[in-house]
Amino acid sequence: MRYILFNLIIFFLFNSSLEAQSIKLVFRYDDFTLTTDSLNEGVVNIFQKHHIHLVLGVIPCDKNEKLVLEQNYPFLQQLKNGVKNHSIEIALHGLNHQKIGNGEFGNIDKKEQYRRMNKGKLLLDSIFAIKVLTFIPPWNAYDENTLMVMQQLGFKVISSALCVGQAFSNDSITYFPHTVADLNQLPCVLSQNKNRDGIIVVMFHSYDFDKLYSLTKLDGLLSNIEKMKNVRCVSFEQLYSTNQISDKKRMLANLQSNLLSKYLHLNGMIQTTFYATFIRILNVLLYVLLSMILYFISIQIISKKKPISNNRKYITASLFIVIVAWAVWVNLLAPLKLLALCLALATSLPLLLTIKLKK
Repeated sequence: MRYILFNLIIFFLFNSSLEAQSIKLVFRYDDFTLTTDSLNEGVVNIFQKHHIHLVLGVIPCDKNEKLVLEQNYPFLQQLKNGVKNHSIEIALHGLNHQKIGNGEFGNIDKKEQYRRMNKGKLLLDSIFAIKVLTFIPPWNAYDENTLMVMQQLGFKVISSALCVGQAFSNDSITYFPHTVADLNQLPCVLSQNKNRDGIIVVMFHSYDFDKLYSLTKLDGLLSNIEKMKNVRCVSFEQLYSTNQISDKKRMLANLQSNLLSKYLHLNGMIQTTFYATFIRILNVLLYVLLSMILYFISIQIISKKKPISNNRKYITASLFIVIVAWAVWVNLLAPLKLLALCLALATSLPLLLTIKLKK
């Protein structure tokens, strides 16, 4: 019991001591086109009103690969001003957002990916007199070739979704996947992570504004965020320029789902590599500790009826620890199923020892 209390005290001291310098919050507004749209313009105006950075995932062409830019587009100058003062970041969201494989870029020939990405980038670079650094793959679909093409074209950031088995990054591409896809959930995610340091990426679209959400509600949300001292709103470009590391190691650490991560509500934010790894290690220790307590309780109960040698007890316990630690570390099963398996083994192994002894 003393060891349990010691571990828990260490954990909570560690967790509470991680005062978040700031939560880095990115708003990513996808499917933006350079045509008059009152809703799109309303979204941009609200972000400008609150001086909060906004990343626009722009689709430069239509399905025939013709440039989508309204003649004398009245809102263009405001967008250019926002780009100039760095309150708006222009990101490439595919060439025309048409499915030609797994999305527009997943499992597509490398040459075709290069052609599409190069054409889209050149158009946006020319319109806004910038070098677009961020690529947002339509439908979050891309592959290793996409990263190689990005590197060749001078991109620095990819923002997709945090998916198991997906290519994360290479030596020159940084990965900032979206972590929240519902504006209604953002206040809860911010509250749950208020004492942690990490990155929250909010993805939203024009179709998210319906009966459940409105521009008025967005205005109120941003007004509240302005008052949060632990939240710093940034763009992907700013994250990259300030050397925020978000690589394969960090993504793999954040992908690990376990009882502790669920209990602490870690989903919704890209935790630091150190913190996510620490939680993963602590989760293994707690599983092992709980399993061993139940194992030795079972041993004590059963050995009163049938003696079990100490060598047999401790050799079995050592093997059990290795199996439990490995199973938890590699996420062999879902957290609750894994817990049930560990507890079942902890109670059944002592019984198996007596059966073998009897023979």
